[in-house]
Amino acid sequence: LSYYNEYKSYLRWLNESMYPQKVRMLLKFTRKFSALPSPRQSASTIVIQANKPGVTCNNGYGYKLLFVKRAQKMKSWPGTLTFPGGVLDEPDKAAGFRPITDIMPYQLCKYDEVDHSYRTAAIRELIEETSYPLQAKPDMLMPWSIWTTPLSINRRFNTVFYTLFTNEQTIALNPQCGEIESIHWLSPTEALHDPGYPLAPPQIADLHKFLAHQSFDELEKFCANRYQNYKTENCLPVLLKFDDGMTALLPKDSFYKEALDLQQKDLSNPVCLKGSALNHSKTQSYLCRSVITKHIRCLLVSENVCFDGHVIPPKNEL
Repeated sequence: LSYYNEYKSYLRWLNESMYPQKVRMLLKFTRKFSALPSPRQSASTIVIQANKPGVTCNNGYGYKLLFVKRAQKMKSWPGTLTFPGGVLDEPDKAAGFRPITDIMPYQLCKYDEVDHSYRTAAIRELIEETSYPLQAKPDMLMPWSIWTTPLSINRRFNTVFYTLFTNEQTIALNPQCGEIESIHWLSPTEALHDPGYPLAPPQIADLHKFLAHQSFDELEKFCANRYQNYKTENCLPVLLKFDDGMTALLPKDSFYKEALDLQQKDLSNPVCLKGSALNHSKTQSYLCRSVITKHIRCLLVSENVCFDGHVIPPKNEL
């Protein structure tokens, strides 16, 4: 965009063949994706509940996370475990609201009308889906991540995930609105390792970010410090389909650029490769991907990976 802004004042005087190379690349990229349906803007809340004072449980964690299990009738990820959330309604949008774009990287770095709109929607959806009874205001939330649905999926979303901390021990919740089947309080490892809880790739990656934080107080301080010092960027995974499962590549993975090029040739289907998801991972020089097969569900990274302030230690189950 910087190249486009630099030249746009006199581009109208030139034939397109005379445009600078990077401007031509930008135009080609934009036209390629203009045929895609625009992602729906959505927001989710990760409610983090402290354990009772002096009690450490849930595999050593001093807190639990609030999950909802999506109803089987839902069009997107039916039956999966996710965080409460949903699409922005018009009343959520403050004056001057601008949607997150999936074509260019977006950075959420300050509390403005854009951030406020997503926070408002996140709280509204939390209450609508779970009857959350405690006080929740937009300025109590802190951004955790932004995920954009892969290009090969028809129903696409740009979703901002926020954290909300509470010390309240007894919270009466009830699934509402017909979209939610059940409600669960789980530690990060319980959600990751129990096969009875199906997870979408973004939740797998986000849960691994929690693994470095076992203390409720330390996690709350980390989120506050991260909000002050880091920008939250949107992440666009690329889906690979294998004979035994699927892989969601993240931008730092060594195969990501090649996979994105393959995806652009057919935007309506995931990139299909023969063989095993794990065997393909073994051939790559640098891993940063979620792998979901019948026997494994994890995030594979080759070394410490930094996601806009989140640090995930090496994890290799190959």
